[in-house]
Amino acid sequence: MKRILTFILISLLCAFTASAQSTVETIKPENTEKDIVRNIDSIDIEGNFYCDVTVHIKSMPKSRYVNPYVNVKIVETRTGKTVFSKILKGSYLFLFSDGQIQVGKHNLRQIAISKSGKNSAGIVRIKEGIWL
Repeated sequence: MKRILTFILISLLCAFTASAQSTVETIKPENTEKDIVRNIDSIDIEGNFYCDVTVHIKSMPKSRYVNPYVNVKIVETRTGKTVFSKILKGSYLFLFSDGQIQVGKHNLRQIAISKSGKNSAGIVRIKEGIWL
């Protein structure tokens, strides 16, 4: 009986650690210049909500002569009006395998865009950041 309980305990422990290790994703900023355009159903910009917008993100990685920055421009699709336009100095672009895009510094995210099925949503918090 003791062997069976020990076997079950060890197998559960191995299964738990294996599943925990497979869900961890390492995060590294993009080291190349990227230009991303994404249509978003709804976005929250500093407490103001907008629907049906297009997000243009252009990143410039750190090089010998240029500090990293990300240029973000958000435009309403129907009216063509620019809702948000800012150059985020010292920020990096992070791309994930599930289609999520994040912009920010190493410990603090300022923009997060996630995609679930056909719907996509975003949040922008430049001053206080996003805690994910």
